[in-house]
Amino acid sequence: MKLMLDHHYPMAIAQQLRLKGRDVGAAVERGWHREPDEVLLTLCAGEQRTLLTNNVGDFMAIVRSWAVSGQHHAGLIFTSDASLP
Repeated sequence: MKLMLDHHYPMAIAQQLRLKGRDVGAAVERGWHREPDEVLLTLCAGEQRTLLTNNVGDFMAIVRSWAVSGQHHAGLIFTSDASLP
């Protein structure tokens, strides 16, 4: 699985996962952290990257809209500040 970390997470997480051989990027590293959520999901889809985010509300609205229009993404993993402080 190729993973992209949303701007909520420190780049150090991506760096440590890469040291373990994982294909992980961080939105901040790419300059994607300034993009609107839908653009970010589109960029991740273009690279077949699953997005790790704690922004459940906004991304679920986008995913529902995409499902209606037949648009696909590479997956979302949701966390919360309580589970990943």
